[in-house]
Amino acid sequence: MTQAPLVSRRGALAAGVCSPLMLGGGAARALPLLDLSTPRAQLTAFMKLLTSLKAETVFYWYTGVIDVAAPGRPICPVIGVDTLIRRKTEPQPDGSFHIVTWEADVFHAVGDYVPLARLKNPITGRMVEPFQFREGMLTYVYSEHARMPVVLNGDAALMKQQTSRPFGMDWRQSGDMIWMTREVYADFPNPVDPVKWRLESEGPRLRFCLASTHSGKISELADPSVTCASSAFSLASMGGCFPWMMMGQTGAVQMWRATGLKLRDAADLPPPVHTMFASVHPRIFAYVPWTDDELPWSAYARQHRPAT
Repeated sequence: MTQAPLVSRRGALAAGVCSPLMLGGGAARALPLLDLSTPRAQLTAFMKLLTSLKAETVFYWYTGVIDVAAPGRPICPVIGVDTLIRRKTEPQPDGSFHIVTWEADVFHAVGDYVPLARLKNPITGRMVEPFQFREGMLTYVYSEHARMPVVLNGDAALMKQQTSRPFGMDWRQSGDMIWMTREVYADFPNPVDPVKWRLESEGPRLRFCLASTHSGKISELADPSVTCASSAFSLASMGGCFPWMMMGQTGAVQMWRATGLKLRDAADLPPPVHTMFASVHPRIFAYVPWTDDELPWSAYARQHRPAT
């Protein structure tokens, strides 16, 4: 892995990615030096963006739309979705970080904050009932010795694969802004069996890809007094449709796109958004919201019967 260089105003100008005008008001201003030359330095910067260097809880709120592409049909938006992720940081004596994570998702009409109980699938014309799901509790271990986080209850093969390279991200920067993107590709057996769930299942396996981008300010990441930096977030995901959409084995693909911010407190949510999450997933605001973890597909199969 090629280690990232020191990120500074001089280096940025030399690389041609920013100009004095971009650095503010037409006059050049010096940016602090951000050292990303070692796995430890990169982990420190990333943890400031993702959560915090100290023991505390932060939230990520992002809002988006799910589009569906079906063979022979125009791509169309199906539903809006808001996500609230609760991340609790637990710094460890060995320098690693345990991040305990809970996620709550609410489907609603695009541009509205009222949870939807039913809607017409614009592709099939069938009335469907959105499944308001949650995920977690999951504990991720971030370490300078692992390229990707390890799930504490993950299997040994996955842990070995993920710890084979030191921590490092592909950072980009312009002026005082810095960002990085993480990708995930998944392929695993579908808990919603297509033989039993003819309308709900896309097939015997679930396949999807996800790219998430965190962005923040070099001035905050380089400041040793800042333990929790401001961060913006964007998400793009593509894969099989959720079971509740009743798309069956049509080859349709859902595309989930969303943007949002890190919040220091759930009280920073806009009142309509806070009310929406509280009405569907009130426990997301509890100190320990829940302790079970289940994929949305597994939870759907457990709580529903196959459609006829």
